[in-house]
Amino acid sequence: MVRTTIRLQGYRSLAALLLLLAVMAAGVVTSCGGGGGGGSDGGLCSQCGDSPDGPCIPSITISPGSGQPQCTRPPDANTGTCAVELTCRRKVDSAQRRCYPLAPGGSDVDYQFRCDGSRPGGTPGPPPTVTPTPEPTATVQQTCGNGIVEGTEQCDGGVGNATCGSQGCTPPGGILSCNPQTCRFDYSLCNSGGAGCRQ
Repeated sequence: MVRTTIRLQGYRSLAALLLLLAVMAAGVVTSCGGGGGGGSDGGLCSQCGDSPDGPCIPSITISPGSGQPQCTRPPDANTGTCAVELTCRRKVDSAQRRCYPLAPGGSDVDYQFRCDGSRPGGTPGPPPTVTPTPEPTATVQQTCGNGIVEGTEQCDGGVGNATCGSQGCTPPGGILSCNPQTCRFDYSLCNSGGAGCRQ
């Protein structure tokens, strides 16, 4: 009978200890800024930043009240809820990153709001790397037959100072002309018949 009583008292003590631990864990999880939750889902006061936590979700919907962040968008007339934009910042007293609410207007973090009892630090995480978009190269307009050498044209109307020899034709003699449809050199009357000429 004495052994049974001692055993029951041991079980009761263990149950009381487990209940106390569960209450303490619940208090830690819900201590973020008056009810934000402390998981890694990207919500208010959740972990954020480097993998595996990832970035904050863009915004959360709250019911405005004591201990809640200020709305960054006007409240919904039907539900009374409003949206609060979030941003990832380090806690001022540690290197941990948390999702803090932005101040109304969305210009900066709400420095009065606390997550796990800690205000946000003043330096945001590193900005994402942005690869600049290369400027499009301008295409040169060219019109064959206007008498002006433009773009990829070799000639337009005349051949200027070019000759069969200056274009590398071997043997060099003959008459270099300009094709009026393509504005490319015509080597057909060169002595080489086009051999060795720059195409």
